[in-house]
Amino acid sequence: MDLGQAWIGWCVAGATAVGCGDNVVPAPSRDTQTLVENVSFARWLTVTKDAVYWVTVGDDPHVGRVPKAGGEDVVVARGTGPLISDDTHLYFTDPDRADFAIVRLPIDGSSGAPSRIGNRMDPVAVDDTNVYGIIFDSPQILKADKRGDGSAALVAIADLPAKVTRCVQEGGSVVCVAGTGVYEVTLPDGAVRAIAENLALAPASLAVDATHVYLPEPIATRETTIVRIPRAGGEAVRVSVQRDADSLAVDDGYVYFSQYQSTTAPFDPGGIFRVAVTGGDIEEFSLNELGATSLRFDADHVYWCNDVHPQNGPGQIRRRLK
Repeated sequence: MDLGQAWIGWCVAGATAVGCGDNVVPAPSRDTQTLVENVSFARWLTVTKDAVYWVTVGDDPHVGRVPKAGGEDVVVARGTGPLISDDTHLYFTDPDRADFAIVRLPIDGSSGAPSRIGNRMDPVAVDDTNVYGIIFDSPQILKADKRGDGSAALVAIADLPAKVTRCVQEGGSVVCVAGTGVYEVTLPDGAVRAIAENLALAPASLAVDATHVYLPEPIATRETTIVRIPRAGGEAVRVSVQRDADSLAVDDGYVYFSQYQSTTAPFDPGGIFRVAVTGGDIEEFSLNELGATSLRFDADHVYWCNDVHPQNGPGQIRRRLK
């Protein structure tokens, strides 16, 4: 018997096998799995029930799709990001329209062409009725009817104190970085609450769970502290200190972050790491993931994009069991 297995009656539960009686099967591999090879500059991963979608930026911007378990990857539409989804549709911008309109595309493939729903904005959130977005160099949060035909103008629901650079949806709100502050905007009414203001620098990444916001704060050359701040307001609490934390995401009690590989001393292998939201030791989750970004989750896996890199060649879409 594998020493990593534990017998429970007639059942096996372990690292290499699970099941009972005649139904013992190999346990799912915890090895990192490559879903897509040779993808250039993938961004804005979106994980749905059955598939992983992303946007490839560059001269030929498009939305790609691959089954979550791996298989053939396909181009589903011309498009650029950000890319978000609900249970039925993808939402992104169309580079072939003169105004870069925001469009929707059914996830089930029932429509081959994206449908316009509004003027250009970068989609950041979606609820039962609307898609919400931001516009470069603007302090506004805007909305469009996600079932509309694109004839109605975008509607501003909130004005933040400075231009909005990034937002993360959590529940019925969207949490946004505006200037050197972090603000929560309730959807759909647009009520604004300050979470943190007058930070030393505008956060380059942002993660949100039901109770807290997580931010990277540079404290020295190539050294970053991750802090958490209550969404209801309060003091920032240090979670960890590490080098070059990027692309924060939070799930199941852990803050995940990526690190670019360092080629100068002190050397870092690059990869994805995690630490408990309450602090503690940093865990190596998947090393040598060069230029990892756009971390996303489903119930069982973590997904991410690897950038094109001189050492590992073309980019990849990867995943690993939590």
